[in-house]
Amino acid sequence: MSIPNSFNGKTRRHTWDYRNEQGEIIGHVARYDGDGKKDIAPFFRRISGYLSLHFLSFHSTSREHPPANNVDEMT
Repeated sequence: MSIPNSFNGKTRRHTWDYRNEQGEIIGHVARYDGDGKKDIAPFFRRISGYLSLHFLSFHSTSREHPPANNVDEMT
């Protein structure tokens, strides 16, 4: 999945992976900094395979709650 290096005039500073229970990457959240402000942008792949920016909520095809960050590492 390719995450943009810039967004909303800001530079990407860090990216976190979101994984499912099997350890597969299902999306990313990126932090963008610039002009003393930050944006946090979640990116998840749609069913169609296209990378998509989701601001309102985690996109899920089921009625289950979205996975927590690093859910594969929780014990």
